[in-house]
Amino acid sequence: MNLNELTYELKKARNGDLVPIISGVHLHSIYNPVIEAKSQINQYQNAIIENNSFLILGLGFAYHIDEIIKIAGDKKISIIVIEPNSQVINDFKRLKGLRSDIKILNPKNTSELFENIEFVKFLKTKPAIIKHENSYSLYHDFFQGILKYQAPQLIQDFSRLVHNIDVKQHLKMYQNQSFDDVIEKITTQTGVTNNFEFALLAIDSIRNKQVII
Repeated sequence: MNLNELTYELKKARNGDLVPIISGVHLHSIYNPVIEAKSQINQYQNAIIENNSFLILGLGFAYHIDEIIKIAGDKKISIIVIEPNSQVINDFKRLKGLRSDIKILNPKNTSELFENIEFVKFLKTKPAIIKHENSYSLYHDFFQGILKYQAPQLIQDFSRLVHNIDVKQHLKMYQNQSFDDVIEKITTQTGVTNNFEFALLAIDSIRNKQVII
């Protein structure tokens, strides 16, 4: 998928809400996006109630996210949204305003996303992963790349991602060890001893995380 080759426009649904359209694909109902969002999200109330952090695949104009927030109620939650289309993000911010309750990421590729320290720390919270159906279908390969992300095979390959001198020194003890071997050692023998090992576990968790929607 080449984002530069996709067409983009905004239309008003019959109820007046805005709907992004990408290469002919409506990201929300052209009749009533809010009702559509409720029908998609309400069946996952238990999952939303049981979790405090959410990784949303696809922004659209966030009608589905509004429903998640409503179901969560007064409890404190954290939300990161991955949206590959910068035009959708720009119009969402311009027309619906900045949102303090969600963090939107616009990675160019999977590697860039997993080099984002904020994102890796967020994964440590073991978020529920919820996909916006129309966005997910449109950017299927992009999102699949994230869900099936394979970490570098050797721990030493992570060196370029690490800026902390102490952690770099710690990496030397992993010389030529594989990612899976180190994960097994952390989980069965030594436990977590530093922030870098926390990051490794976070990356490992998303490889095995089930998508909710």
